Amino acid sequence: MGSRDVPGSRWVAFNTVYYKTLQIEAHRNGDRVGIPLASDDAEALDTAAALVRDAGFDPVVVGPLARGKEFEPDTKPYNTGMSGEELRTLFNRFTEPR
Repeated sequence: MGSRDVPGSRWVAFNTVYYKTLQIEAHRNGDRVGIPLASDDAEALDTAAALVRDAGFDPVVVGPLARGKEFEPDTKPYNTGMSGEELRTLFNRFTEPR
């Protein structure tokens, strides 16, 4: 299912972190836990990023919605609690130069 299947919908893929980690690590000092985000909709992405910041985490914009597969189960960043900076380094390695 995707945005074509639900007209007017706006999709954002985000989060890879176990809920207990989220509970314990919200608003921690220093480098915050990173929450990866992917979307084809800039406004929806901005809204999701604001929610992530408000919850005490570091939003990491990965790119278009198709890149959401890079943080699904069984991928390197899934459920690790990596910092935002660690996630940016990881995801930038996979970004092809434009």
